[in-house]
Amino acid sequence: MELYEYNGCYKYKCLGDNVGFRSINDKTCITCPPRSGVLTSGVCSTPCNEIQHFDREKQECVTNTAYTHAELKYGKGNMVSRGFEHDCWPLLNEDEYTNCVVNGGR
Repeated sequence: MELYEYNGCYKYKCLGDNVGFRSINDKTCITCPPRSGVLTSGVCSTPCNEIQHFDREKQECVTNTAYTHAELKYGKGNMVSRGFEHDCWPLLNEDEYTNCVVNGGR
């Protein structure tokens, strides 16, 4: 755990990606379950359903966007390649690939 300041108050938080408290009363740090995240209170959220993911900024479950097979290769709104340098499928970094698909290519 780590002590930090938030709005003039000192609080504890768990260290690590997707690691939060078991509950508001149990400050044991755990890895949050799949399809959940850490709420601003530091507690793991309730897991989202199979077609949702936890949005850290919104602090809630949001429905996943469905993409076609072509959009997963070339970016949202693209049904054919616009050239290798614009396609998403060659990207190895998960965040770069996700941004490429969501933003319609690179």
